[in-house]
Amino acid sequence: MSSGVELKGEGMGRALSDQKIWATNFLRFLRGYANMNMEFTLEDVRLEWRRLDGPAPRHVNSYGAICNGAVKKGFIVRTGEYQRAKDPRGHAREMPVWIGVDSP
Repeated sequence: MSSGVELKGEGMGRALSDQKIWATNFLRFLRGYANMNMEFTLEDVRLEWRRLDGPAPRHVNSYGAICNGAVKKGFIVRTGEYQRAKDPRGHAREMPVWIGVDSP
């Protein structure tokens, strides 16, 4: 039986499968957002991406998978704060607030 961590990794892999170009472009956009030295939620990044006509991923979980990758790469960290979703479809759920990490 797989552990929760293994299942999470497998799920993120499935969310990004066959989306290499999208994933590369969104990760680059997220990195640029993180470099602006301001706090943000993943929803902020997603809404700005879509406002600028960035394409939607094939699966909505792809945004979270990219965010987890950004954490593992070390260019964003949680602030410890949370904000409620602005998009009504988010049902006012609490989302972590992120900030970019200075990289050499």
